[in-house]
Amino acid sequence: MSCKVSKWNKYNWNQERNFVITPLNIYNFNKKNQLRRAIAISNISGLTKNIQKDMTEFIIHVTNEPDYRLTCDVRDKFINVVKQNYIDIKHNNLAVFGISKSKNLGDFVTTEADVKKGKNRLPLKLARVYEEDLLSEDEVTKRLSVLNIDGSDDALRSSEGSMFNEDNILANLKHKEQAYKRKSSYYKRPKADD
Repeated sequence: MSCKVSKWNKYNWNQERNFVITPLNIYNFNKKNQLRRAIAISNISGLTKNIQKDMTEFIIHVTNEPDYRLTCDVRDKFINVVKQNYIDIKHNNLAVFGISKSKNLGDFVTTEADVKKGKNRLPLKLARVYEEDLLSEDEVTKRLSVLNIDGSDDALRSSEGSMFNEDNILANLKHKEQAYKRKSSYYKRPKADD
């Protein structure tokens, strides 16, 4: 999945970004399609969303790294893709927290300074929205017990050699970027009549 988002930086400025979600990572590209950051989905510790009506703000909490505070027109689809990919990797639900009393989620974002101090701003468990879970407790237990019995991880094994592996996806993105540049330069050429 790919989509445009607005993200807040450490100076609280809003920036437009392109995010690409793959089965293993979330990639952040700037307006010039340069990769700014990649986050392993397995390192996500939770998602927090503003649950007030018509709000599209949410946070991606990352273990031992600064969080992302974002707004996105397709927020629910974005969150569902991340949750499903997390289940495929971790065989467990990704914790989703809902905040309704705050107009913005700035108080729940772990910054670079917080990471250096060993702090995180993940909301309390009381804010967990269990309706967001894709698997029941029984399904989670069953998945984890199967993994313990045979000692394998089918999701990781099936991703190796797949057309969806990270190298193939990055190569495809680079190819599309080059094609776009060629197309753009074609339209900028002066016409023969000029």
